[in-house]
Amino acid sequence: MSHDSARGPSPLREKASWRVLDGFGGSVRSLSRSASPATVEALAQVFTEARAEGLNVSFRGAGRSYGDASLNTGGLSVDGRAMRRILAFDRERGILEAEGGASIAEVWRHTLPQGWWPAVVPGTMFPTLAGSVAMNIHGKNCSRSARSATTSWSWTCSPPRANGSRSAASVMPSCSGA
Repeated sequence: MSHDSARGPSPLREKASWRVLDGFGGSVRSLSRSASPATVEALAQVFTEARAEGLNVSFRGAGRSYGDASLNTGGLSVDGRAMRRILAFDRERGILEAEGGASIAEVWRHTLPQGWWPAVVPGTMFPTLAGSVAMNIHGKNCSRSARSATTSWSWTCSPPRANGSRSAASVMPSCSGA
């Protein structure tokens, strides 16, 4: 966040750049301001400033939603892709903890070489974990496992069976947090 020592923090209306956003369907476009915080503290600051300025806020990851859910004309779109770290992976149990901006591709790059595969995945590797959970990608199991979340997500992956196939039923994306 930029600061001017004489005036204090710059308002989001001045420092957040304008972006034309669209969704995966490409049928609708939206002009909104965009912020891309890289830490939980920076995200909290964006919320504080947006509230003080009366800006509506939406979240955006990779923009792969068919429903264009992240569009927010005239408001503030928070791009979560800067918060994409893989935080931990328990190879014995197949549990991955990552920030919500991590993509399915990043999960694959981390887990596949170790013999693990997320059983619930979209048809493309580009969506973020947070977007996948928010949009309930290819499965109804997310609604049973999701709780209110912090900025980290844990995914349980399935090991290969003896014949090399994988079990999809045993794995659900689940939020870690309070």
